[in-house]
Amino acid sequence: MASGRPDYWSGVLPGHSVSSDNQTDWVLAGAFNILAGDIEILASYVVPDGYTLYVMGGNVSCDSPGVNRAVITLSNDRSFTVAFDTCYNLLSMSSGSIIINTGETFKVTIYSLDIRDAYFWCGFIGFLRKV
Repeated sequence: MASGRPDYWSGVLPGHSVSSDNQTDWVLAGAFNILAGDIEILASYVVPDGYTLYVMGGNVSCDSPGVNRAVITLSNDRSFTVAFDTCYNLLSMSSGSIIINTGETFKVTIYSLDIRDAYFWCGFIGFLRKV
C-alpha cells in the first residue's frame, strides 16, 4: 500500500507571499464617476525617499461599454497609452518588472471618450523595496 502525499498534493497547496525585511507590499486603488468627455486622474502615487517601487500588475475598468483611454505614467518621463472598452489588464511578473525610482510618480489618468458619464476604477499591486 502506498504511503505519503498524493501526487497532486503540491498543486493544491495555497500560495505563499515571500517578502524580505526590506520589502513592503504596495497597493494603489482609485475610483471616480467621470463625466463624458472629461479627463481625470484616477490614482496617483509618489515613491517615497529611500524606496524603489516594483509594479507587478493591475487593472483599469469602466462600468459602461464605450471608447475610453488611459494614460499610465510610470515615472517622470515614461508613460504609455491604452484604449479599452470596459477593462484593461496590465500584466507583469511577480518580480515586479515595472520599476519606478525614488521621487518618481506612478499615475493613472482617464480620458472618457464616450458620450455618457461612467464609473471608472483601478487597482495596482506591487512592492516597495528599500534602497
